[in-house]
Amino acid sequence: IALLEAEMTKLDVLKYLVAAEESYARWGFEANGEFGATNLHAAIFTGAPIEWNSIGVLQDVTVRLVGERLLPSTYRGGTYLQGEISAWQLFVHPPLLTHH
Repeated sequence: IALLEAEMTKLDVLKYLVAAEESYARWGFEANGEFGATNLHAAIFTGAPIEWNSIGVLQDVTVRLVGERLLPSTYRGGTYLQGEISAWQLFVHPPLLTHH
């Protein structure tokens, strides 16, 4: 869920989830409680917020962080996207001997 309005509260998010839950049958979903508004709300606010960044190299990191939230906790922090800047191997050459 993207909080598009800075003033949006956790209660506002719950209201949107309750409204969505009321449409489950129309969308072809079963309302079995597991994905009910209350459970989804609790899951959304369990971890620290992930800030969306639309700058290309940082967007990859944001997408990975969102995806990791869907994985079991044992896999979190151990994933990367191919070409992601945080997975680059950097090498710094030692200074030249003639440098003063």
